[in-house]
Amino acid sequence: AHHTIYHERGHPSRVLLHSIYPHLSYMPIILAAYWYGVAGGLAAAVVSAAAFIPHIRTTWAAYPAFSTSLYGEIFVFHLLGVSVGLMASLQRRVTERYRTMAEALERANREIRESQEHLRRADRLSALGEIAAGLAHEIRNPLASVKGALEIVGARVPPGSPEAEFAHIAGKELARLDGMVTEFLTYARPREPELCQALLQEVIEHVVRLLRPEAERARVTVEIEQPGS
Repeated sequence: AHHTIYHERGHPSRVLLHSIYPHLSYMPIILAAYWYGVAGGLAAAVVSAAAFIPHIRTTWAAYPAFSTSLYGEIFVFHLLGVSVGLMASLQRRVTERYRTMAEALERANREIRESQEHLRRADRLSALGEIAAGLAHEIRNPLASVKGALEIVGARVPPGSPEAEFAHIAGKELARLDGMVTEFLTYARPREPELCQALLQEVIEHVVRLLRPEAERARVTVEIEQPGS
């Protein structure tokens, strides 16, 4: 280092300057410890000591008191490298911990915002369901009136006449429409499930019939095997 060369070329009589020169080694030691931790600080301290000790032995051997203080500076080199390295490592850990906490907080806030959006969407769907259920009830009332009118018309026309055929067709369409309204109400306001007996084979066959087109598109063969077959 330049300050070490100046230190070696300086005359021993310049005690003030020689007492300042060792302090110039602090900066590279601090920088190495800050950048590379304890290992970097100790390495810089060792290099500075290796460059400084020969000068102490040659130039200041006749001044025991001052040479002892210079050896103390070498100890300070190592102490400074270790302490700054530890503080730098601690700072990095704290910074990383804060960064991790900030990322976790950001994820939590994002999830909260998404949950709030889902809740608002669910509220809107619930409101739409209530409105649709009310409309379905309003539709069923005129359907009942039309059905009653068709029954009266069908009872007054001769069987086999065009009027009777029209009344029969209109009655079937009304029944189909009433079934659709009932299914919609069941979907909008589901009832509590009720336990009932059922044949497992019929349930399986029904499920297979529903899934068979999709299975054929996926080139999957579905077979039902009965016990004892």
